[in-house]
Amino acid sequence: MGGDQTAPDGALLITFNSTSAKDVARAEADLQRRGVRIELVAATHDCLGVLGAALLPTPPHPEPGGPPSRGNLPALYAFQSLTGDDTFAVRPDVIPAGHALWVAIADNGTTLLTVSDFRPLGSPQPNFCA
Repeated sequence: MGGDQTAPDGALLITFNSTSAKDVARAEADLQRRGVRIELVAATHDCLGVLGAALLPTPPHPEPGGPPSRGNLPALYAFQSLTGDDTFAVRPDVIPAGHALWVAIADNGTTLLTVSDFRPLGSPQPNFCA
């Protein structure tokens, strides 16, 4: 994970230099230390359908009904690709009370893909290959 940056809107900016399980776990621990209720999971490209949210390739593609926002696709807005170079904005204030943001991250060889969803705190890790 790259530097400790904050966007003008208060979002935390993170850059993934690797999608290895060790590096993803390090990024998760850093965000959790900063008070973000987030669970990051390194997954394979084949196993990203389980959370039920659409894949979000980098750079973001237009979503049905418009781009991710607080009101439209808030789970994708809470963990949103910004620049197309593996940099994401994490918006802790969008995560509902009593919930964590689960994000699976995979590299398909050319770009990062993510799946995200809100789950009640304490939910077990989804099986991304089920």
